[in-house]
Amino acid sequence: MAEMPKHPGERVMSGWLRLLRKIEAVVVRWLVRLPEKALVFLAGRRPIRIGGRTLDTRVQFILRLISREPAMESLPAPRARQQYNRLCAVVGGKPRPMARIDRLVIPGPARPLSARLYVPEGVGPGAPLLVFFHGGGFVVGDLDDYEVPCRLLADEARCLVLSAEYRLAPEHVFPAQSEDAEAVWRWVGENAAVLGADPARIAVGGDSAGGHIAAVISLLGERLGVPAPRHQLLIYPSVDMTRPWRSLETYGRGFLLTRPMIDHFMASVLPPGSDTSNPRITPLGADSHAGLPGATLVLAGFDPLQDQGQAYGEALAAAQVPVNVLMYESLIHGFIAFPGTVPAADRAMREMAASLRRGLAAA
Repeated sequence: MAEMPKHPGERVMSGWLRLLRKIEAVVVRWLVRLPEKALVFLAGRRPIRIGGRTLDTRVQFILRLISREPAMESLPAPRARQQYNRLCAVVGGKPRPMARIDRLVIPGPARPLSARLYVPEGVGPGAPLLVFFHGGGFVVGDLDDYEVPCRLLADEARCLVLSAEYRLAPEHVFPAQSEDAEAVWRWVGENAAVLGADPARIAVGGDSAGGHIAAVISLLGERLGVPAPRHQLLIYPSVDMTRPWRSLETYGRGFLLTRPMIDHFMASVLPPGSDTSNPRITPLGADSHAGLPGATLVLAGFDPLQDQGQAYGEALAAAQVPVNVLMYESLIHGFIAFPGTVPAADRAMREMAASLRRGLAAA
């Protein structure tokens, strides 16, 4: 498909800024290859252990590197997005080569939405497809930030990956994010053959806020007017806005995603007086999870959202939904930004891609 012109959803970065971020990334990748003892010393002299779990040393070092950055919730949205852009660019690995990347523009309910279709080498027409929605608390994140993990998933799962944007808060509040994502899902379902995908093997996925969106699309199913997802890839998803989960306190400070940041994101996206029990806000509270697509559910040990993710896996299993729960006890929320820098994140990404591949296998 022809490359489309950029529109407001596409980030434009100067050549100098790109060069600076490449240099920073090279330095970080060199530092994390230092011997374990050196990394432990640089990361704070002693490993971090909570509840029998030990934080990955390289992750601990990265957290130490970024600990002097301003708290994201203290920044206006444009600056918070710039900070998140920089983090993803610096800690991400080298993007995997693709046969091609198509830039698409998808009609949205309020404005056109940017998307990228990643086509790996050796994947031809009729391939399975993953529709991916990025994380970032509905406030930060864009297509560039997720270039590395989307390419990796496409290559390892041997599928097409369509990464789509959606409107962000606080400029756009709920339900704008869900409405955009649902429009993307309907468009993909109607244009699967044009994209070169098998219409019967389309999955939906995302991380954090994007995992929330994927869970909602799976819940809505055929009510969106197109076939329901074949599989759902839920990477440390946000699925409950109603309860004070214990992990919010246990891991709510010092592990990238913090409790104050979560509170800020939710206040930004949910209008005052929102009914948080609405399944489009709290998928865990849906009346029924029966009949949902099979799921790959990815959890991180040092994650404030861990408990609600585990509860969602239990709800799916109780409803007889096939669910493969992958727990990475030494990693943190946001680890899919780390492949190429943190070997444990590389292994996790390969395992979730393998689970996705099985979920999308031909019948």
